[in-house]
Amino acid sequence: MDRRYHPESMALAEQQAPRKTRLRAISSAPRPEVLSPRLLRVLTGAEALMLRDGFAHLNTAEMVRLLSCSKTSLYRIAPSLESLFRLVVDRLMSSIRVEGRAAAERAGDWYDAVVAFFDAAVPVTKRASVEFFRDVRRLPATRERLERHRHERMADLEALIRAGIDDGAFRGLPPRLLAEMLFATVGRLTEPGVLAGLGMTASEAVAEAYRVFEYGVVPRRGRRGRGKDLGLAGIWPSDSRSASEGKGHR
Repeated sequence: MDRRYHPESMALAEQQAPRKTRLRAISSAPRPEVLSPRLLRVLTGAEALMLRDGFAHLNTAEMVRLLSCSKTSLYRIAPSLESLFRLVVDRLMSSIRVEGRAAAERAGDWYDAVVAFFDAAVPVTKRASVEFFRDVRRLPATRERLERHRHERMADLEALIRAGIDDGAFRGLPPRLLAEMLFATVGRLTEPGVLAGLGMTASEAVAEAYRVFEYGVVPRRGRRGRGKDLGLAGIWPSDSRSASEGKGHR
């Protein structure tokens, strides 16, 4: 089955739409894609479809039928199904990273900043089916994007924990180790088999994991930073675009 679009249709991507919406991601493309509101609706529909049913089984004809759009619309968004799948995953992962940073910056203390950082992923993960995550790991292009997302988020969490340690809010443990442990724990606690054994929902299990983090990392004298501006805007890794660039482009 040929999942690539017809090469002659690529010229359509150069056409200018009368109104444009700029889609920026923290990572990936060398320049932002430019989509009209109509094409953005098609892309949003593809995202909802993929999250609900997975995507490895889809071909071009099925996408056109399910999205009630033309092949031309798909050609203008991406040159192949693989690149369309990667674009959707990239937008989702980037939105999680942007919102994770923003949520941490809005928090009232350091512990709440860490919790908010993780909770930013909840809206996406609640919408995503088992089939979606299975297919993300199955296709090389989307699996690579998922791994890069994990490394980016890990760097952000490490920076957040290090800033909290420097402020005296967390115990002086290795920030990278704490970040690795938290990511491994939260990831494990979203697996259906683990939750079935625990007899808990994902939100209940993760809430208990946060309590373990609080008891083990926050000094006995209590939380620090309550009610003040934590000044997080300057702590994030500088090897990518700032979080503010991606706001409003999900």
